[in-house]
Amino acid sequence: MSILGLSLELLQEIACWIPARSDQKQLRLVCRSLKDTVAPSFFSCVLLDLYSSRLELGLSHLEELAMGDSPWSRFARTLTIKNLSLPLDLDQPKKNDEDNEPKLAEVRLEKCLNKALKSLRNVRTVRWTFMAEHYYSEHSKWIPGVVADSIVTLPVLDDLRLTSDEPSFGRNFDCYFDRLTGLRTLTLASSDPVDLHFICVALSHAVHSSPLSSLRLTTEHHGTSSPLNGIADLFPSLPQPLALTELRLTGCNLRLDHGTLPHLRSLRSLWLSYSSGKIWETLRIECIHLSEIHTDYVQQALLEYMSSYSGLERLTISGADETNQGDEDDGDEGDGDEDDSDKEHLEPLAEEFFTTALPRHKGSLVALSCRGVWEGKWSFGAHNVDLLSQLHRLKSLRMNVNVVSAGYAPPVTVNRGSGRGRRELFEIERDSADRNLVHRFLDLINELHIMDAAILPAAPLRYRKSSCGNPIIRHKEIVIGAIDAAVREFKTSASGISRALSAVVLAGHSFYKMDYGADKYRAFESLNLSWPYSYEGLLEEHE
Repeated sequence: MSILGLSLELLQEIACWIPARSDQKQLRLVCRSLKDTVAPSFFSCVLLDLYSSRLELGLSHLEELAMGDSPWSRFARTLTIKNLSLPLDLDQPKKNDEDNEPKLAEVRLEKCLNKALKSLRNVRTVRWTFMAEHYYSEHSKWIPGVVADSIVTLPVLDDLRLTSDEPSFGRNFDCYFDRLTGLRTLTLASSDPVDLHFICVALSHAVHSSPLSSLRLTTEHHGTSSPLNGIADLFPSLPQPLALTELRLTGCNLRLDHGTLPHLRSLRSLWLSYSSGKIWETLRIECIHLSEIHTDYVQQALLEYMSSYSGLERLTISGADETNQGDEDDGDEGDGDEDDSDKEHLEPLAEEFFTTALPRHKGSLVALSCRGVWEGKWSFGAHNVDLLSQLHRLKSLRMNVNVVSAGYAPPVTVNRGSGRGRRELFEIERDSADRNLVHRFLDLINELHIMDAAILPAAPLRYRKSSCGNPIIRHKEIVIGAIDAAVREFKTSASGISRALSAVVLAGHSFYKMDYGADKYRAFESLNLSWPYSYEGLLEEHE
C-alpha cells in the first residue's frame, strides 16, 4: 500500500510528527492530496515578528491575515508574538519624504493588526513576548493595548504565555484582559519578582473568571531571593480557591501561607527550581500526593515527603548533589586527591533516596530523571541497579555514570622538545561482575522495555572545589567520548530480546537508536535531532 492509500486521519497524524517546516513544505509539493493533508500541521503555528530588515514582509503577512481567508486563519492553533513594534528609526523623518514615510508603516499596521489577530479564531495558545517601554517608538505606543484587546476575543484561547522584562507592562500601557474567561494554563515570566507582581495584577480578573488549572511563574532570581507573595496576594480578591493541578516555579519561591494552601488541594504536578523545606513538609502534613515532581533542590524534607505515600509517576531531580554542597572554597585545578569528607557529605541523601524514598513508588513510576553533577551514589551503578530493575512501568530513564582514572597518557612533545604535560585517562566504572556500567545501563533498557534514555557523564568530585572550569570541561570531553565508544561497541545476544523494542538513547551529546539487527540488540547510527520529535527535549534539558 502506498502512503496515499492511508486514511486521512492517519496521514494527518503522521504529518504532526514531522517537526521541520522545510520537510512539511517538501511533502506538500508531492501532490494536491498531500498538500491538503499536511496543511493543518503546516499552518498550525503563526509567528508575528516585525523588525527593520523584514518590516515589509511582516506587514504583508499581517495584511494577509486581516483578510480572514488565509490558511492560518483556518488552521492556526498557536500564535507567537515575538516582536511587534515599529522600528525606532521611523521616528526620524526621511529627507525625501518628511511627512509620509515615517507614517506609512504605522498606518498599515494600525489598519490591519486588530483584524489580523481576530481572524485567528482557532488559536488555543498565545505566546507574547512583551518588550520594555524603551523599545517602542512613538508610533508604537498603541500596539500593546490593541494586542490585548484582540486576543481576549479569541473564542477558544485557553493557554496564555506572557513574558515581560519590565514593569512597564502594568504601568505604562493600557492592557486589560478582563474579558478572558477560558484560561486553563497561564505562564508568566519576568526578570524580577516585583515585575512579575505587576503582570499578575493585570491578569487578576482573567484568573478570577477562568477554570485555571496550571500556573507557571518564572523569574531570573535564584537561591535565597525573597519569595513571591502568596497566590491570594498575586491575584487579589479571588472569589474562590483555584483548582490548580499543576504549579511551576522557576527561579522563584512562592510564599506558602494559609491563603495559598487552599489553591493546592488538587495539585498533581509541581515544578520547583528552589524551595524551602516547608513546602514539602506542608504537602506531607496535608496529604497532598503529587504524581509528578521536578526539582533541582534536594533536601531531607523532600525525601520524607516522598516516603509518606505511593503513586508518583514522573520524577525529575537535576543537580541533586549541587544543592547540598555548602559554600565552595577556592582551589587549584583539581589535580589533588579526592576530598573524602565532601563525598561523605554528599552521599547520605542519595542513599536514603534509593533505599527508602524511591522504593515507595516502584509500582507507579513511568519516567525517572535523576542526575547529579559529581560522581557518587546519585549516578547509575551497582548500588541502585537492583532497585531500578524493579521499576517495571518505566518508559524513560536519564542518569549519570561514574568514571575511574585509568592512568595518564605520555606527555605530548611539541616544538623544540618541550612537553605539553600528562593527560589523565578515564574509563567507565564497572560493576562487581566486571560489566561496563554503560553496557549494564543498556541491558536495563532492554529488560524494562524503556523507550527513551540518557547516559550522561558525572564529574570527578575532586574538581568540585576548583575555581576554574577548564578541568571539568576537559574531563567531560574525554568521558563523553568514552560513553560514546561504549554505546557503539555494545551488543547483546538475541535471547530474551523483544524485537519490537526500539529505544532512543542520548549518550553524551549523540543520539542512538537501540534496535534488533543481525541477531544482536545494539546501537545503530547516530540520529538526526529532528527525528524523532519527542526526544529533542532530552538534549535541551541536559544543556
